[in-house]
Amino acid sequence: MFSNKGELVTRAGIPVPVTIDMVSLDGPGRTGHLRCDTSRLETIDFLYPIRVTCEDGTLLDIAVTSYSDKHMSFIGRVSLEVSLV
Repeated sequence: MFSNKGELVTRAGIPVPVTIDMVSLDGPGRTGHLRCDTSRLETIDFLYPIRVTCEDGTLLDIAVTSYSDKHMSFIGRVSLEVSLV
């Protein structure tokens, strides 16, 4: 498992600091868990793709598969866009 820090930004523009635990790094595909406080987010925020910016500048486009107030499970892929971090 690979861990990293980062930030996700919801469609409403709410930034949420996250710890990213990657379970699978298969090519551009990613699966894993985000450890974060999701209690202030609305359920509708999880219905759309979410952009996660990793500490190393990698951009992920993810879909949430399950969540609680403390974590989210996701599937996604590395974005083709370039981060300007």
